[in-house]
Amino acid sequence: MVTHIRNRLEESETLQQAQNNTMQQFSASSDLHSEFLVAVIGVMDSSADLSAQILNNQGLSQKLLEAWLPAVYRRLKDVA
Repeated sequence: MVTHIRNRLEESETLQQAQNNTMQQFSASSDLHSEFLVAVIGVMDSSADLSAQILNNQGLSQKLLEAWLPAVYRRLKDVA
């Protein structure tokens, strides 16, 4: 979910102002908070749909788990 929110923020035409501003100016932007909320709402809708598909399709669920397993394992090993 975090990655999807970040992607939506990066795709925002309104936030393209970052290219011409410092981090401090960008973080003070009046558009930042509203664009963040738009991104969260957009992800919420798509996440609910995707979650329902995964929960209702055991084959899809198993394929996703198998695909994520190596990355999850590596991250957990790195933390230990």
